[in-house]
Amino acid sequence: LSPSMHKWQGRSLYRPGVVTAMAAFVREAVTHPLRLGRAIAWWLGLTLVSPREFLIGLPELTTACCFARACRRFGVEHVHAHFASRALTLGVLLGILLARDVSCTVHAFDIFMRSGPNLRKRLRRCRFIIAISDFNVSYLRDKCGADIARRCTVVHCGIHGEGFPPRRRDFSNRIVSVARLAAKKGLDVAIEACRMLRERGVEFVYDIVGDGEERVHLETLIRQHH
Repeated sequence: LSPSMHKWQGRSLYRPGVVTAMAAFVREAVTHPLRLGRAIAWWLGLTLVSPREFLIGLPELTTACCFARACRRFGVEHVHAHFASRALTLGVLLGILLARDVSCTVHAFDIFMRSGPNLRKRLRRCRFIIAISDFNVSYLRDKCGADIARRCTVVHCGIHGEGFPPRRRDFSNRIVSVARLAAKKGLDVAIEACRMLRERGVEFVYDIVGDGEERVHLETLIRQHH
């Protein structure tokens, strides 16, 4: 592991068991009853937009109670959730319990598969929203309104290249995809694009790194397109 990974690995928290989470809920009721009441009120409001999200939000409520204690010990100043899904439900509840601002990173499935009211319920609690593309910002503007879109900042997925120097410099006409081999990753579209490049006489090498349920299908496409 890199030094930065070692630094954060020791401070990682994982979802507690049911008994631990329920004990944390009782503790919050005793030590921070008003904040817990606000968190419960927000959770109950989920019934107006999505009964399903209300039901699956219950374990997030008790988990937030468990995490709140650790976050106070850490001196957490801000809560950031990755994905506008159950993770953001947990993040919002945690933010209420801590009286801290909340933000979120939105990707794809988490926003494309939820209704506008469902998303607005969560996203309007965010001080800012990180979107991975301009398309996502436009999509949220259409689905959730201009107020939500104004909170968005685009940060493209990537890594700090200076921390991972290449072993060689010649990468001309080399394409690499690192992904779980699932249909939603769109690797079949990438293979089709490679077919078009080959037909146009473009020389290239395309490496797909990963594994998953679509592996056989992708291998078949590669053979079909030569």
